[in-house]
Amino acid sequence: MRKLIHVLDRISLVLALTSGVVLIGLVCLTFCDVTLRYLFSSPITGAQDLIAMGMVIVFFFALPLTSRVNGHIVVDLLPEFSNDYFNLLRDAFVKLLTLSIFGFLAWEGAIRAEESAIMGEATNMIEIPYRPFFYVLVTGCLINAIILVFETALLLFGERIDDLQIDDQASIDLSSPAVDA
Repeated sequence: MRKLIHVLDRISLVLALTSGVVLIGLVCLTFCDVTLRYLFSSPITGAQDLIAMGMVIVFFFALPLTSRVNGHIVVDLLPEFSNDYFNLLRDAFVKLLTLSIFGFLAWEGAIRAEESAIMGEATNMIEIPYRPFFYVLVTGCLINAIILVFETALLLFGERIDDLQIDDQASIDLSSPAVDA
């Protein structure tokens, strides 16, 4: 099961790198659009559409890695127990709740993608179809949900899975096999 999580970690890293590249592109597009708008009174046609759709990619492709490195903001509503078993059950409950939310988002996103294709929904200026971006949402939520399934299963079997650690000093190798069994 840990090898599957390692594979999902690699997928999450690739998606996050894609997210970062898209974000850099959006920053460049925004810079060029603002510069052209204010210096030459000639903005880039459709830049706002590209930025809006690009942000969908940035957010949902970064989501699985953010979850694996435990990078989300956490609010402790449930207490820390002195008994490790109760803490394990609490963590499993939270992961199952989160899993259900992301599973629901993926399900609804897939339905919405098909509805938007039938209705021909697209952005206003340059008519970028919404359908592929709903599938970006589905992909990010589904991978995150799959990761949560494995993490919850390990928790319920009494194992704690470590958060993915990304060391700033070390290079990220996407091709090496899993070291731990």
